[in-house]
Amino acid sequence: KQRVQTYILSRAGAMDADIQASVTLGENFVPSHVRITGRISPINRSKLTQLIASELGIPREQQEWIGQ
Repeated sequence: KQRVQTYILSRAGAMDADIQASVTLGENFVPSHVRITGRISPINRSKLTQLIASELGIPREQQEWIGQ
């Protein structure tokens, strides 16, 4: 869980985004949901959403964005 959160924050930091990420693990400790709060541009939000889906396997429907 901590590694996934750190990875998301690292990628967001490279985009100059100021966010927090909270990951929920599902069966077999696989990331199943993420809640992201903070400031990020619409373009970078789209990029990060795609990255989380493709690299971490958390689909867009399981990504909760708050405070954008």
